[in-house]
Amino acid sequence: MSAKAGIRFAPDPAGLLDRVVEWAQTDAGVRALLLLGSRARTEEPADEWSDIDLIIFVPDPAAFLADASWPDRFGSVAISFVERTAHGRSERRVLYADGTDIDVVPVAIDEARTGLREPGPLSMLARGHRILVDKDRLLEDLPALVARTAGEEARLEDWPPSPVPFENLVSDFWYHAVWSARKLRRGELWVARACVDGYMKRPLLHVIEWRARATMDGGGDRWFDGRFLERWADSDTVRALRECFSHYDAADLGRALAATMDLFRRLATDLAVRLELPYPARADEAATKLVAELVEPVRTAS
Repeated sequence: MSAKAGIRFAPDPAGLLDRVVEWAQTDAGVRALLLLGSRARTEEPADEWSDIDLIIFVPDPAAFLADASWPDRFGSVAISFVERTAHGRSERRVLYADGTDIDVVPVAIDEARTGLREPGPLSMLARGHRILVDKDRLLEDLPALVARTAGEEARLEDWPPSPVPFENLVSDFWYHAVWSARKLRRGELWVARACVDGYMKRPLLHVIEWRARATMDGGGDRWFDGRFLERWADSDTVRALRECFSHYDAADLGRALAATMDLFRRLATDLAVRLELPYPARADEAATKLVAELVEPVRTAS
């Protein structure tokens, strides 16, 4: 596949960031600019695949978000669109023709002293942030606040899990094992695969995180949403995950479901022993039998 003229993967994040900062410093409508994510942290810092994550403080975030022209100031735009963030805000994501990627969340100036100081944003900033522009000293206390919040979160973290949330998570997993098997048996491959390779991986990730913590004596950093999982999870788990995802094929989805169930069971039962938690064996046994009955005709028919 030949590259289109002017389009080549040769990102220049440092150059782009310099241009954005220069613009922010001179534009009267921009009051502050905050860098976060990999380009602002020292642990697991940015590499050649990293994007640029920014929060920009402006008088009218909605108008700024709706304006698709401002990214053109900094380079040749290939793709630009608006997306919701994990914290419920909206951001403009921009991909330039050289592969440089920038995500910008516009925030109202007043929120610099309110919304940004909520637990969710502060936890995100604790992973790394750098104040690039602050014309009105809106963010001068932010580093100290982030550091204090990180310490409080460490003290308040619910660890180890108590029996009720552990049982609920395990039961959630086994319920959806049967649910996905029913969809697979009906022939709803798209829906079944979305559950096996999507929803069911959430409780699986949770027990991977919990077990990693249990075996690290509380040390180590498990990040979030599976980030860098290949570095902090044990090698046996990482190898087992290779079998836990499927092709768009009924028989292969049945295989991936079984592998996901096996891995979850191994980790969850081990965790129950280590943390002296009751394991809902009845849910496991019932789901395993029902899934086998539902999936076997699908696997033998392929």
